[in-house]
Amino acid sequence: MPNIRPSSDLRNRYNEISEFCHKYSE
Repeated sequence: MPNIRPSSDLRNRYNEISEFCHKYSE
């Protein structure tokens, strides 16, 4: 891992990606 991010940032990123995936998987 080149970059270490705060878990809060990771969680936010994960939520965005999940929403994106759900939107486009339908």
